[in-house]
Formats: sequence, C-alpha cells, structure tokens
Amino acid sequence: MDQSPDLPQNQVLQRSETQAIPKDTTGRIVYQTYFCLLGTTLLVLSIISYYFYCDAFDNYKLIIENWQQQPIESIRMTFDNCNDGEINLINYKWPGTVDGCDCRYGLRLLAVQTNNHHTWIPRNKIYNNHACNITQRAWGCVSVYAKNPIDFHRFPSKTQKEGFKLCAVLEKDNSFYSRHPDSNECPKGQIKCGNQPDYFYCTSQPQCPVFEIGFKGASEVQDAQEQTEKGFTLLYNRKSEYKLPLVEVRVSEGKGICMKNHERGLTSGRTEYSLMRENKTECEIDNRFIKLQSSNEVEFYESNNQLKLQDQLRGYEISTQYQWGLYGRGYIEWKMSCRGETFDNFIDQEQILEEILHTQKLLMIVSIIYFFVISVMWSCIQAQTIQGEDWPCIKGRGTEESNTIFYLEILTKVLLQSLQAFIIFSSFSKTKAESDFLEGVLLQNCSDEYVQLQLEYLRDMLTENIYNFNKGCLILFCVTTAFDFCVALYLVVSFIKDRNSKQSSFEYRDEIKQGYELNQMNGMTNQNQQQLNDQSQYNN
Repeated sequence: MDQSPDLPQNQVLQRSETQAIPKDTTGRIVYQTYFCLLGTTLLVLSIISYYFYCDAFDNYKLIIENWQQQPIESIRMTFDNCNDGEINLINYKWPGTVDGCDCRYGLRLLAVQTNNHHTWIPRNKIYNNHACNITQRAWGCVSVYAKNPIDFHRFPSKTQKEGFKLCAVLEKDNSFYSRHPDSNECPKGQIKCGNQPDYFYCTSQPQCPVFEIGFKGASEVQDAQEQTEKGFTLLYNRKSEYKLPLVEVRVSEGKGICMKNHERGLTSGRTEYSLMRENKTECEIDNRFIKLQSSNEVEFYESNNQLKLQDQLRGYEISTQYQWGLYGRGYIEWKMSCRGETFDNFIDQEQILEEILHTQKLLMIVSIIYFFVISVMWSCIQAQTIQGEDWPCIKGRGTEESNTIFYLEILTKVLLQSLQAFIIFSSFSKTKAESDFLEGVLLQNCSDEYVQLQLEYLRDMLTENIYNFNKGCLILFCVTTAFDFCVALYLVVSFIKDRNSKQSSFEYRDEIKQGYELNQMNGMTNQNQQQLNDQSQYNN
C-alpha cells in the first residue's frame, strides 16, 4: 500500500527544515555592498575632514603662540654659559633615533632553511625598531642602537671653532597677546618704542625691548648697538620703524624656517636618515624669519660636539654640502585698526575652534565605529549567512535569518547616523558664526599676507570642507534612512507572502493527505464489510 510522507502542518516554522541559503542572493549581496561602501565613504571623508581642519587650526594656534612670547629685555652673545635668569635663545632639538639593523652593506647573501623552505634576507635595507638577530648578523648586518634626543645650544661663529650662545633676559607679562598697544599712545608710565602706528611697542622697562639682531659681516641692523666676543660681533637695536619686537630665534637646515614652525626643515632632494624618530621635511618656507647667520652642517655639529653621531650611527650623514641657518622673527603684525574688540574677539575664537575640532573628532569616531560594526562585522556575518551558514543566536534560518541581520544593520545604522546628525546640528551655528567672523577679519586686512592666506585657508575649511561634509552627512542620513525603510518593508512583505504561500502549500498537502487517508479508511471499511458478507454467505 502506498504511504504519503508524514509532513507536519507547521513545518515552515522549524529551523532544521528551512532552506539554508536565502532567496535572492544577488540582491542581498548588492544591498550589503551598499552598506560597505556607505561606511567606507563616511570613514574616509570624516578622516580627511578632521585632519585637514587640524592642519588649518594649527596655523591659527601658531599665530597665538607667537603673540604669547615675551619681548627681549636684554641680549648678549657668549661662548660660555648663560647666567641665572637668562635663557639661551638657540635651542635646536635633535629628535634621536630608534634601534635598527643595517643590512645595506652586507658582503654575502644568506639563505636560511626553515621547515624545508629557504628564506632569503633582502639586501640594501635597514630594518627599524629592532637590533639585528643572529641570522642577520651572520649575513653581515650591523645593529644600530637607539640614541636619545639631544639639545643643540650653540651655533658656529666665523672666528671660533666652538659655537656661541645667545643669552637673553625676557620682560615679564608684556606679551603682544595681553599687552599690545590699542591706541596711538602708550599708557601712562610706559615708554613708546617706535613711531609707526602699526609697529610701535610699549614697555614699563627703562629701555625698549630688542627689535632686531644680526652679526657683523652677515646681516645689517640699522642704528645697531654692538657686542664683540672673541672677534665675533653681535648687532642689535631697540627701535625699528617697520618691525615689532624680536620674540623668536630658531635653527633649521635648508632654506629657512617652515611655515609650520614645529616642523624641521630638510634640504631639497636630501633623504632623511631612516632611523630618526621624527623626520625632517621639505616644507613651505616662512619668509618672515630673517636669516641672522649661516654655516655648513659639519660646523654646526662640531660646534655642539656632536660629530661623533656620524661614528655612532652607521650610515648617518653629516656633510659640508648642507647648509644650516640661524633665524629670527618678531611679533606677527596686527594693524592698529583691528586692535581692541576685533583683536580680543580673534584670540577668543580659540575656544570655539577647539569645540569645532572636538565635534569633528566625535564624527570621525562615530564613522570609525560605523565602519567596523556595519561594513566589517555585519558584512562578514551576512556573507556567511548567504553561503548557508546558520547563526543559532539569530532568529530563523536562510531567508528569515538574512532578513533579521538586515533589520539589525538598519537599526544600528539609523542609531549611529542619528548620533551623527545630533552632533552636526549642535555645531552648525558655531561653524557658520566662525566662518562669518573670519570673513570679517579678512575683509579688514588686519595682518600680513601670510596670515591672510592662513585665515583664508581656515575659513575655507569651515565653509567648504566642514560645512559641506556635515551637510552631506545629513543628506545621506535622510536619503539612506528612507531607502532602508523601503528595503526593510519590502523584506517584511516578501517574507510574509512567502511564509503564507508555504503555509497554504502545506495546508493543501495536508488536505490531500487527509483525503487520501479517508479514502484508505473507507476502502478498508468496505473491504471489511465485504469480507463479513462473504463469511455470512459461507456460513449459510
């Protein structure tokens, strides 16, 4: 007798009997790719936006840093040490090196056999952050051990092998940041130094601060006072018609001081030693720094008793072909017409700019979380689900499980983008107000051409980079959320329809089964009745 398969009515609900591979895998792959690309795009844009803004903000901070320096009350040159109460204006920090393994000059090539495989150590390379191992030493490599940072406090003179120091006494609490003149006359009891409205300075000291310095035979200083030490003469003055007091003295290799003053300049075409902790760079030069004295590299290192570095660091180059310079700069100018309220507002912008920077950092962090959670984690889970992998912790299997993962992705995405939207809305007014303020300062032409360019760059970062990025995030949030809602609705409707279709199919099969079983029972009943009738006739 034929038997029908035993199919329970609610089979569609059982995980073990559900199809492992979801339906419409192509569509699911495309939708998951959309999630990945969206997360990657937001990540890249947020990182670019943050770091470009950091770069622009650095320009503003360097201006403030310059104004916060104290003017020089007195200065002298010495080949000995500075006295108590004096500071040495010459201070170049050599950043030090890390451990390394120099294999550039190996004389033979070594093949190391490990697990029946030969590993060939590459030549002409220096390995960073570790000394040579036994194998590398056998090949001919040489360990180069780390050196700590070194302060170079001297600069070469033309008459002595040893270098000189510039010892200075600074005024107290008289920086341009806090005590700049804001009218054409100095306060009562202070000396007026200079006559030009934008360039004079006030001091309560008996004499004006130092405005310019130089060295005889290397630079010119008008109305200079002189100090001669061992045949080498320092020039300086305390009054200048078109300069503000000297406040910065720096040393650099190459053609000058970098526009980003904390960067270390490098001669064009030169390759930096690969084990340095911080690399020098070929940079844009700040021509507001005036060259005071120059020397070649050998003289500079020798004057600081550091020629030994060339022997201690294998491959470290110290050469007479590279030039070093001593440079000085006064306060960055700020026109009298822009002082007072405009100046006070300008220096107060630091807090607002810091808040905008903090906002962009938060957006970058949220984008990183978005990328790792959705573009990486959920994408890996979804990819394995599409291949038939079952996740016991997620409801359903196959299509239902894949749909559930999409729902969770959409929920995570909406939550993270909602957080981004909240952060952006809270910063829009600050960004707009800050860009408007900078635009007003630029229109007044308050400072020199370098500051104008830096402020234009900062304004453009706010109006074009930051503002457009944030606006784009909001548009993406609205558009993608609406799209995701439509996709989620489609998945729900499709799943319900498919579920109902399967349910109807099972019910139909159950009806057939029940009819079949009823017919079998009727047939058996008729057969039994026939047998009874036959038996009765036989007995009769």
